[in-house]
This record gives sequence, C-alpha cells and structure tokens, in this order.
Amino acid sequence: MAIESTNHAPEYPVAKDTTQSDRAGSHLLASAYGEQSFAPPSERRESSSDNGIQVASALSAGIWTGLQRDAQRDGATMTDASPEQPEVILAGYTGGLSAAKLRDAAHAAVNRTDLGNVVPRDSRKYANYKVPRADQCTSSLSDMLKTTGFLSSRDYQIRVKEMVGLLSDRLGAPDRLSGNFDKNDFPDGSVGIISGTGHFRNGTNHIAVVERNGNDVTIIHNKNGKIVRENLADKFYYRDGSPRYADMRLFKLR
Repeated sequence: MAIESTNHAPEYPVAKDTTQSDRAGSHLLASAYGEQSFAPPSERRESSSDNGIQVASALSAGIWTGLQRDAQRDGATMTDASPEQPEVILAGYTGGLSAAKLRDAAHAAVNRTDLGNVVPRDSRKYANYKVPRADQCTSSLSDMLKTTGFLSSRDYQIRVKEMVGLLSDRLGAPDRLSGNFDKNDFPDGSVGIISGTGHFRNGTNHIAVVERNGNDVTIIHNKNGKIVRENLADKFYYRDGSPRYADMRLFKLR
C-alpha cells in the first residue's frame, strides 16, 4: 500500500453579502482556519502571520467589535495579541494531541459500553441525541478524545466526515492510504486515527484508533455498542488485502 499526501480541507460556505456582520464572520473564519478566501474580496491580503494564523492586516474598530461579539456568541475566546493581529482560539480546542494521551484513552476504553451513546447536552450540534449502536464509531472516538483534553463537549462529533474535518483543522492534513494493506504504512510504535468513507459494498463510513506494535496493526473502535480491539486488516481491508473503503485517511502520532 502506498501513502499519498492530501491537502484537501473541508469547505465552508461564504455569504456574498458584505455587511459588517458578514465581514466579521468572514474574518473570524479566516483567522480560525487560516483561509484568506473567507474575507470579502476587497479585504483579502497576500501576506500571512509568522505563527501560521492568517488574519486581516488591519481591522476597523467596528469590525473588531463585531468579531468580539460573534466570538462570544459562538463560545470562542479572543485575545488581543496586538492591535493589528488578534488571535482566535477555537471553542473547545484545549491543545495538541499526543500519542501517549491517545493511546492511554483508547486502551482505557476497551470493553466499555457506555461511550458514544448520547451526545452531550452542551454540544453545539446534535445535543442530547441518542446515537444508534451501529453508528457509534465517531461518537465513541469523541468521548475518548474528550478525556485527552483535545476535544470538548461543544465540539462533539457523531459523523465520520465531520470528525475528519475537525482533525484536519487541528492536526493538519492526513495521509491518504491507497492500494493493498501494507503494515509498513504504520510505523512500529506509532498510534493514530484511521478513517474510511464510501465502503465499496455498502457505502458506510468508519473511524478508529490505530496502533502498531511489532508485526501487529490493530484498531480500537466501537463495534455494535462495545469498544473492542481487532486486527486492522480484518476491518478496513478484504481478505485479498484490497481496501474496503474508497477513501481512507490516516492521522499519525508518534
């Protein structure tokens, strides 16, 4: 199996109206996701900040006030890093994800049946939704990530593609897996998150924590309501080694 890099990022709708409120929302998205394309055409810029967060080089007092108001409404925290360069911190994002934290959270989850059942009441999406047992792979991963401090209840996810989008925003673009199973795609001692979308036979999606120890590549995931450990090749590949999913992504941590 070969690994191909991909820089595909989730797309976000941009309103064409350029009122102050819309410009404020556009700048908030731009600074949060590092995309100039969210800003109205008349306010886009070419340069980027040294710390990797792209922001408008100059904001009027009215726009800055609007940004603060929108941030407070959405639960984000905004700090005035400098008069020209405000810093936007996404709501619920409390830091990076280490391999050790992810490994510990996944190992502690094995054999549990209480993860991924219900979306937290303070989640910004799907609050209090009871997730069907057959669809709990993403919600269970959300609960694991909550214990690491990487994810808050507000950013709880229940859909594979939405979780992949969130992980891409916070961890960077994943590797794309193509071709037959090759354990060398998973370095010994590494841990990460693997996703598969568009199952070739039934169109379903799946996501799991993956780790390699020696010759064993295993996943920890939700199987019909229970967190279990199984061989990766048995769940993401067919017997001949070909992939079960049309699109497979791998976030690797070491």
